[in-house]
Amino acid sequence: MDFYENRGLAYILLISVFLCAADSLAQSVPNTQLYLFDYDLSPEGTFILSDPVWFSSFNPDGYNNQPYYANGWWYFSARLADSFQNDIYAGHMDSGQLRQITATRDSEYSPTPIGPNELSVVRVEQDSSQRLWSYHLGDNWKRKVLFPNIGNVGYHKWADDSTAYMFLVSDPVSLQKASLAGGLPRFLTSRIGRCMFLDPNGTLYFTQRMSSSNPWQLKSWVPGDSRPRSIVPCPPEGVDFVLLDRGYLLMSSQQKFFLLNLKNRDAGWREVMDFSIYGWPKVTRMAINDEGEMMVVVNYSD
Repeated sequence: MDFYENRGLAYILLISVFLCAADSLAQSVPNTQLYLFDYDLSPEGTFILSDPVWFSSFNPDGYNNQPYYANGWWYFSARLADSFQNDIYAGHMDSGQLRQITATRDSEYSPTPIGPNELSVVRVEQDSSQRLWSYHLGDNWKRKVLFPNIGNVGYHKWADDSTAYMFLVSDPVSLQKASLAGGLPRFLTSRIGRCMFLDPNGTLYFTQRMSSSNPWQLKSWVPGDSRPRSIVPCPPEGVDFVLLDRGYLLMSSQQKFFLLNLKNRDAGWREVMDFSIYGWPKVTRMAINDEGEMMVVVNYSD
């Protein structure tokens, strides 16, 4: 069922799709779909997802991934089935609007709001460089490159409006911290996963696997520490996660969600959702709105 029809809203595409030449990096991407759930987490850790709605119905045979919520909008990276590059879109739950934020000949990934009127993206440029760019949403989509000397960004998370943690594509991949004020990035560790989250105290959470034969580990890094701290091993094949309220962390693993109480980590992971009830082969990323009432889940269809 169409997301907008289901909610009784008008489907509005504010910016027409701009089809461009293929970039040289990703000639094919998986079919991934976004579903919006009502979400609740009780103080005791009772986790409920209900009433799924097909959020990416405008692109049923394409790529829809990396959701992020900010200022009333759900941002995500999408590639239409008849296109060769990704653009950033944003959907508004209440108004039913769908906006195409970027329309370039390059591909953009990982939309991450910096402030109320600005977001950053990883842009795969024509020479295959992967740099961070910012888009000023209220200034006629004005854009500029950030950290011009760092051309191998895979993923990122902002510590504040001038400091970013970056997953850098290298051999091996590394976690580094960089400032817009200048200077060289600070190396923190290597072999991390693609997901990073900050708690209100500034502690960074991420996953790490030292070799392909080792399980993924959930780690944290506190500014000022010399090295990351180990928390617990991840569920099998678990790497994508999100921080929840009340000190909980939610991680996806194949068809399931697992919940961890960071204040009682010795209790381990608890299975809280099995998406096989929808016939989904795999779930990956998730995002929650600021009010903690809705969650977008990525269904990995391929």
